[in-house]
Amino acid sequence: GETREVAALAHEVEFSTTGDDAEATTTLSIHELERRFGRATITSVIQCAGNRAVEDIAATGPSGFSGTPYEKISHGMVGNATWSGARFSDFLPAL
Repeated sequence: GETREVAALAHEVEFSTTGDDAEATTTLSIHELERRFGRATITSVIQCAGNRAVEDIAATGPSGFSGTPYEKISHGMVGNATWSGARFSDFLPAL
């Protein structure tokens, strides 16, 4: 599919937290998140859990892959993605 562009200066994210019998809501733009907490870029490899559908069906019976073109896949469903933005581990504690 297509990658949708988000206008970082205008796009806002709302965070709601609950704790100690109190609730708080914080709204920050992507631009503000990156200004306050920095911007990281991570590239990761994703391997599909269904890569061994043939062996799984043989061992445990029909699965969500049964009857689909993916039923016979024995290996090879791998992808990669690059993500950029503020790290959750940096800004969640500040909420």
